[in-house]
Amino acid sequence: MENKMGFRPREVAQALGLGITLVRSLIARGELRSIKLGRAVIVPRSEVERFIAARMADRQIERQGER
Repeated sequence: MENKMGFRPREVAQALGLGITLVRSLIARGELRSIKLGRAVIVPRSEVERFIAARMADRQIERQGER
């Protein structure tokens, strides 16, 4: 990801290899927090990092439960 403080949903989708529809859905459900600046929706860099870390933690818990 670029060294920016925030990203538009399309940029988040491209960076994470996700579809734009999924990213917008995550935002709508509050799973990926965003802010609105005028008409622009911005996902802060820290939120993208938090989202990734949370998914990694969930994955580790799932793997531990498989043992």
